[in-house]
Amino acid sequence: MTTRPTVSVVICCYTEQRWFDVCAAVESITAQLTERDELIVAADHAPALAQRLREQFPAVTIVENSGARGLSGARNTGIAAARCQIVAFLDDDAVAEPDWLDELCRPYALDEVVGVGGRVVPRWDDARPSWFPPEFDWVVGCTYAGHPDEGPVRNMIGAAMSLRRSVFDQVGGFHDDVGRVGGTPTGCEETELCIRVTQRVPGAIIYYAPSAMVHHRVGRERATFAYFRARCLAEGASKQRVSRMVGAGAGLASERAYTTRTLPSAALRDLALAARERRGDAVARVGVRAAGVALAASGLVRTKARERRTMVHAVAQTRTVREFRPAHVGQVERDAPADVPGGRALDGRPYERAVLLVRDGGRPIGTVEVPMTPDGVDARSLAPHLQLVASPHLNPTDDERAPVPSALAYVTVVVATRDRPVELRRCVQSILASDYPRFDILIVDNSPTPGSAEQIAALTTSPEHAVRSVWEPTAGLARAHNRALPLVTSPIVAFTDDDVVVDTQWLRRLVDGFAVAPHVACVTGMIFPLELETPTQGLVEQVIGFNKGYERRVYSADRGNRDDPLFPFTAGQFGSGANMAFCTDELRAIGAFDDALGAGTKARGGDDLAAFFDVIVHGHVLVYEPAAIVFHAHHRDAVALHRQAYGYGAGLTAYLTKTLLDRPSRAAALAARVPAGLRYALAGDSPKNERAPDDWPRGLVWRERAGMLAGPALYLASRRKMRRAGVRRASVTATPVRVASAPNHRTASS
Repeated sequence: MTTRPTVSVVICCYTEQRWFDVCAAVESITAQLTERDELIVAADHAPALAQRLREQFPAVTIVENSGARGLSGARNTGIAAARCQIVAFLDDDAVAEPDWLDELCRPYALDEVVGVGGRVVPRWDDARPSWFPPEFDWVVGCTYAGHPDEGPVRNMIGAAMSLRRSVFDQVGGFHDDVGRVGGTPTGCEETELCIRVTQRVPGAIIYYAPSAMVHHRVGRERATFAYFRARCLAEGASKQRVSRMVGAGAGLASERAYTTRTLPSAALRDLALAARERRGDAVARVGVRAAGVALAASGLVRTKARERRTMVHAVAQTRTVREFRPAHVGQVERDAPADVPGGRALDGRPYERAVLLVRDGGRPIGTVEVPMTPDGVDARSLAPHLQLVASPHLNPTDDERAPVPSALAYVTVVVATRDRPVELRRCVQSILASDYPRFDILIVDNSPTPGSAEQIAALTTSPEHAVRSVWEPTAGLARAHNRALPLVTSPIVAFTDDDVVVDTQWLRRLVDGFAVAPHVACVTGMIFPLELETPTQGLVEQVIGFNKGYERRVYSADRGNRDDPLFPFTAGQFGSGANMAFCTDELRAIGAFDDALGAGTKARGGDDLAAFFDVIVHGHVLVYEPAAIVFHAHHRDAVALHRQAYGYGAGLTAYLTKTLLDRPSRAAALAARVPAGLRYALAGDSPKNERAPDDWPRGLVWRERAGMLAGPALYLASRRKMRRAGVRRASVTATPVRVASAPNHRTASS
């Protein structure tokens, strides 16, 4: 290579106790940087350390972790700030050789190389303990004896690794479920990421370059058997989590070779040395190796058992889960089908089926599932399946509508986020790719610590559309949305979540929905899965029902669902908070969102339901427009699904409790609907439950019902908490604006 690629080096740190180590790491990198490179130091929820670093290194980019506490979150924050072709990572207690960056970048001359890791040499504070086997140097974060030679490997060692910047846009960042938090001896976040990369990027190679060398400090506290024991136990636990994410085959492949070949060979050598020279340290190393394997296995088994003792087994034992196969998720035009390329699922196996959203002139009309080979599905064989999907009948009001031209309505898109910088970047990029001409984006950072607003605003820049950000420290989705409203001067405000990807026509279709009928104050849209990789995601899509159907529907107090005796209290039929837009004036007029409801509060949810209900009872019209599509990343694991089921139950009754407290006059109307409500919640053939399979886990059913029972008390507790904390609903007033006369404006950054 005549010119090496540009590099963003990320160093993560979390404590001032390592100040001199951090300084040494920074200085070892600054000496190698060219004017095209950059150095980013990410402080993990340590504002005092971040400020000290800014004073010490004014030329270095210092960012504060805007993600979950821990190494994974800090690294993801560094990735979000990176601007170069390669993102390299160096531990805060490691020092790089003067040619480390050059050697690390050399293998990138091959296009298929997407990641390169270097050699990590231990630098012991004291002499290396004689009992410590070199095959276990991974315990102290270093390259171990028996590590593969130069060339392709499964994963890199996190202390000295790098990946192409584009890879993170394809597969996401480090997973928060694994990785070190503070001084806890967990790990494997780089293992999970590397496996995910090779599973999702065809032909991708992770390369080990031993000439790219760093020296990793091993403090006295790590040179003890107590640390060795804790680290081995944690490694086993981390490996189980990785195996759950990527499959046991990929997650434990290297470990099988390590335990069946590397360790036995080393033990035989030490036994021979002990017999020949009567070396006690050789005997000790044999015992330590055996103990290390046993401890790691124990950590793995204990973690697996703990997962089973949670509610995971309630899902894992069902026929639905056993028969689940990952699916490629995509979309296709019915009258102009295109080839669907093959691919591999998270577990590494080729997809055997494809779930496709079928569209007719851009409008969604149905879903088809077709068999898939490793090469994909060709358009010719796909066409017969598509012709079986008939366009749904349009609501009669569709023929009568005279939509306001979309260009006349300016929109502010509000995205609330909390500790998910990689997902947020993906979401913002999809919004900026919209075919709608006039909008800006307002990001509400709902993390508990300040300082990330500037970094979030810099996630994605656009010459056409402003991307602003504001910080809201009080947890709660409704609170975050209310924080945004005083900054909105557009006639329409749209809301979506940070874990979605929006369709290019999303904004245009939402705005058109306001012209479907007179007095429309709210428009919601379709939520389609972004992926179907795990049994849990399959269950979410089958039963929970984010997708409200393929027909446009218009709701108002005098034009509701006449077949639903619970209308309008069953507000879940109107849509979901991840895909909704309001006339800004009308949202302010109904009081916006209830701060005591929503994700992040004790009430767990219900903020969107309450807003939809208020739109109807205030005499406005709500439109469900299926052509306004977002693609949602459903929870992948069963534990999260159980939390979600509980939250949905709690959010429903919390919202109903809010309704009674705010509108006591409706108590009689709600009481009259209690019998129908009980049937709706409990009967197997009710509209709510009819989609559930026969073997739908009873544990999930009872988790939701438990949430419903707890919802009223949770809402009251959340309401009291807001009042005790002195939280008042944010002022939601601003200069009145009208849909038909929105200026093409830009607002200043907050």
